[in-house]
Amino acid sequence: MKKHIFWTGGFDSTFRLLQLIDDSCVSKIHIWYLALKIDNKSTSQVARMNRDHEITTMHKILSQIDRSKIVKFNIIGESEKLLYYHLIFGYQFMNFISKEQIHFSDRTKALFFDLWANNIVSRPISQWTAITQILDDFDIEAEICLERGGGIWSRIKDWVVDGEIQFHQCPGLEALRRYQIPLFDLDKEDMLKIANQSQIEILRQTWSCWYPQDDSPCQLCFACLARPKF
Repeated sequence: MKKHIFWTGGFDSTFRLLQLIDDSCVSKIHIWYLALKIDNKSTSQVARMNRDHEITTMHKILSQIDRSKIVKFNIIGESEKLLYYHLIFGYQFMNFISKEQIHFSDRTKALFFDLWANNIVSRPISQWTAITQILDDFDIEAEICLERGGGIWSRIKDWVVDGEIQFHQCPGLEALRRYQIPLFDLDKEDMLKIANQSQIEILRQTWSCWYPQDDSPCQLCFACLARPKF
């Protein structure tokens, strides 16, 4: 079985990647990472500032895990940055996809405006919108790490039954049709309990902060506050 997963080097997605590596039913893993600055652009805060930290973290983690199942690691980003990423990653499975920006279809924009109007997403154009468009553009389904207790989880939890999104409940939920949500019933503390000791050591090295200060976590953003205590 082949699996696609969006990975950021963060706690949740790294936990899931380790699970896939240990799953005997999974033979091939395709990793996706969105390096374009899309998320959290607003009048009050600049776009997330942790791309280089995530890239560095993913490189560090890759050097410590079993990579035999990873057949492709797709990084989507601006052409001027891809050479920098290429210099960091020396793996044969790396695949760099040049995009200066994501071109959102009318369908994607309409679905996310509906989700925004129904208070399911905080902005009509965000990382979620970009992920949805990428899944459509490449005609794939992928694992998205929506964990129990997260923002979108709290807004759609009543519309998920046995791990399946009830799309008929809200037209905009069709935007999530290609999402696989294996962590929906787990929170971060559950993941810590499930992880074995060697995995915990790797999970300690994950990066969560969106707005690092002098290469250290800010300890103030929602990602820092939600990070589990090891």
